[in-house]
Amino acid sequence: MLTEKTIAGFKPSSKRVHHYDEGKGSVRGFGVRVEPNGRKSYFWFAKVRGVPRFRALGEFPVTSLKVARDRGLDLASEARKWKESGYAGDDPFEKKQPTALLVTPTFRELVEAYVARHLREKANKPEKAEYDARWLVGKYFRDWLDRPVDEIRVEDMLTIKNRCGEKRYMANRSIEFVRAIFNWSARAEDGRINFWPVGNPAKGVSSYEERQRDRFLKPEELARFNDELKKERSRDLRDFLTLAITTGARKSDVLSMRFEDVGWETAVWKVPFPKNGESYNIQLLTAALGILKRRRREIPETEAHVFPGRSRSGHLENIKKPWTDFRKRAAIPDIRIHDIRRTHGSYLAIAGVSLPQIGAALGHRSLQSTAIYARLHDEAVRTAREAGEAKMIELMAKAKKRVKLAASRNEKLLGGAS
Repeated sequence: MLTEKTIAGFKPSSKRVHHYDEGKGSVRGFGVRVEPNGRKSYFWFAKVRGVPRFRALGEFPVTSLKVARDRGLDLASEARKWKESGYAGDDPFEKKQPTALLVTPTFRELVEAYVARHLREKANKPEKAEYDARWLVGKYFRDWLDRPVDEIRVEDMLTIKNRCGEKRYMANRSIEFVRAIFNWSARAEDGRINFWPVGNPAKGVSSYEERQRDRFLKPEELARFNDELKKERSRDLRDFLTLAITTGARKSDVLSMRFEDVGWETAVWKVPFPKNGESYNIQLLTAALGILKRRRREIPETEAHVFPGRSRSGHLENIKKPWTDFRKRAAIPDIRIHDIRRTHGSYLAIAGVSLPQIGAALGHRSLQSTAIYARLHDEAVRTAREAGEAKMIELMAKAKKRVKLAASRNEKLLGGAS
């Protein structure tokens, strides 16, 4: 008899393979099809009145084995009843599907389909995208899991939004998630609906206006940051923070950094899968390159990541505890890891680097993302203008003095000549 464990263990081959349900409690004609690309789907197949009948019953693991087997049992019962009636009435297997196959899927099934067929296949960082989606579902959408997707309304989305309370960021992320997953469900690709044709309960729900955070380390905080960094016992945290502040890269990009993406001769790190999906290069400064060379010597050649870990991704995912302790010791408890990236960009702006150059250094796709540094950049330009004006006044004064001295000298020469 088929079990979810045995189905998970089925390996693809060069041809399509069918595994039928057998043994006690099995359903005749019910089975699992394994495609050469690894896709597994449930089916029911039997000859009814001498005519082969085939029905698809869902994809594994999006559809549970119990649901698929129950659907197969309904089909087998339908075929038996029609045979016992002497095949009276219309053919229940012709043209339209049995009612059992038109049962609206649940939100749980939609989530599993979205994870399996969208996030794992198309997300820049599939493991992180899946983790974030499942965390959000577990945190805010548990009550939706067993509800049919067509019974989820705008009112339900508003309930989630209100439940987030003052956590406006999480309310907005929840709205965006629901909007994305339902849009994906009903979207047609290659003439086929992705999952299920259903209205979007988040379509008309507004998001909160979010105030852009502009926190970065001030000079005196930077001094404490660097002093504490020298004393940090965790080598992973010390190396991570050094790389983060010298490159301005995102936390996820630094932690998932691979040795193969580092150009040792050119001192350039290619960030292959950033948040916006477009790879970009970061020029490595001496301190960053030194750390990477040391870690390459210390870490076994079999490890691909600069920060290897035991997670499914293969790299370190969480530095929360040592980072919390570090902030307390450095007396900067309100600083977040992303503020380190913002610190890098802020000092570029203070130095008068142009906004397009700052955007390129941080891997921004549009100047809108770099707009937060405009004020600091404007202040740097103002300072530069003031310095330029002061220099201009200084040189004018010197020029006037030279002209005055030259005139005085000429007068003396002319007086002596007379």
